[in-house]
Amino acid sequence: MPHTPFLPIFLVGCPRSGTTLLQSLLGAHSQIASFPETKFFQYLDACYEPKHRLLGLRSRRLPGRIKAFFAQELQRPDLLARFPQSPWPRPYVQAFLAVMEELTQAQGKTHFLDKTPDHIYHLACIERWLPQAPVLHLLRNGTDVIASLYQVTQDLPKVFGGQPRSVETCIANWRDAITQSRQRVGKPNHAFVDYSKLTADPEGVLRNICQFLTLPYEPEMLTNYPTVAQQVQLASETHKRNTGEAIVSKTGHKFYEIFTPEQQSYILSEISQDSLEPFPFL
Repeated sequence: MPHTPFLPIFLVGCPRSGTTLLQSLLGAHSQIASFPETKFFQYLDACYEPKHRLLGLRSRRLPGRIKAFFAQELQRPDLLARFPQSPWPRPYVQAFLAVMEELTQAQGKTHFLDKTPDHIYHLACIERWLPQAPVLHLLRNGTDVIASLYQVTQDLPKVFGGQPRSVETCIANWRDAITQSRQRVGKPNHAFVDYSKLTADPEGVLRNICQFLTLPYEPEMLTNYPTVAQQVQLASETHKRNTGEAIVSKTGHKFYEIFTPEQQSYILSEISQDSLEPFPFL
């Protein structure tokens, strides 16, 4: 029997959209392995290096990210020898998939869930190399995401690029993510999950996700996810510490608490054309 190509399940969305919660729920499935954010395609993509992109080369940042992920975050420095010293992206993609397949099988599982929110901004790179890979888009109300992203980057700037993000930057982050998702509507390997529906009816949404992934639904996902939440978080990711708590909807309050009326009016006007209603949610 021919070997079925090993494809990650990608979970993407604007940061602060609840992707760690969904990762933890899906990672509690008996056939789904998940790890801390790989950020692999985010760093493979040479979108910020015009000369490398023009020549079709991988980003110069990629080897450093691979070392950080495998040697420091997974504590598996032995796996670094599996990656080539090459300026081309293909050998890195092949090595990455081979290593992640082995790590997945070592857990006795068949599917690997790659949760990296910022992959939403690098979907073109993912589609170039893995055009058939299933992609889950988690979408959340813009006011909630912008408020949460603004606050966390004020509190933990080093975790989010080194400096606090302005209101304008947070708006742009959310709108860019929504635009990327909207461009994939109608593609059969892309599915869309509404955060508010996930928190209101987690079992129903998980059943639909499992059907999309052609996996059986397992009730244990709703009871075992707190354990997975601890496994997929790094010690430095204190902003994710509440992920393993009871699933409740967290909407609206932060937006009105941290922004002035003038800021609220500005944000609402900026995102007024970016409704989530047209998305075909699972």
